[in-house]
Amino acid sequence: MPRKAHGLPFSLDPLAPNFVMAKPRQKVSDEIIRNLEAAGNLINTRKRDGYRNYIVQPDSGVKIYSRGIEDVTAKFPHIVQEIKSMELPNQTMLDTEIVFVDKNGHDDIEKFTSIAK
Repeated sequence: MPRKAHGLPFSLDPLAPNFVMAKPRQKVSDEIIRNLEAAGNLINTRKRDGYRNYIVQPDSGVKIYSRGIEDVTAKFPHIVQEIKSMELPNQTMLDTEIVFVDKNGHDDIEKFTSIAK
């Protein structure tokens, strides 16, 4: 069901085609990081060499969208199963990076590109 965010219609199913995630900041002050961590509002991970995707769990099911808001769910059934097993609340959206890790533990963007396309 479409919701309104700041007066604009928004939907997770399908993900609104005009959805644009804010561009990440290149630098954030240490004070902001400490405050977010102290409040339990920050999960921080290193930047990986993969593709940005949005994983949404509307009222039923799981869908994966590319950065360009293309539904790519069918390409990643194993990720869909993994997300379902997490038992996230409905109306959850994850801003993710999907990567391919080679046998030596290194990100392999070329291999992931060949799979994703």
